[in-house]
Amino acid sequence: MDRDLLKMTAEIDQMRAEARELLATMPGGDLVGFFRDCAAGRPPEHEHRLVGLLAALAIFDLCRARDTDAPPHACPRCGEDDIDRLIWVDDDLVRCESCGTIYDPNAPKD
Repeated sequence: MDRDLLKMTAEIDQMRAEARELLATMPGGDLVGFFRDCAAGRPPEHEHRLVGLLAALAIFDLCRARDTDAPPHACPRCGEDDIDRLIWVDDDLVRCESCGTIYDPNAPKD
């Protein structure tokens, strides 16, 4: 992996950690309202940092998903490769909605 890619990956990891911390401090009711407001195009004034982090992470994930040079992330059990059916459960693991398998898509293939 080249140096720029390693640096970008480290920055994305830091952004994920910061977003998790900000979300963890938000009360449950506020969190639901936060997502509703953002989905409606009305992000809360005091949460601009979190909105920016989540937007950057979403853009990064979408770009990575469409990257034709990226390694295949198909489910190792059933072969599902539809990105809408492969759900990230944390920073390292994906759950296949077709068969329920949880796996690391970046693990070396046997």
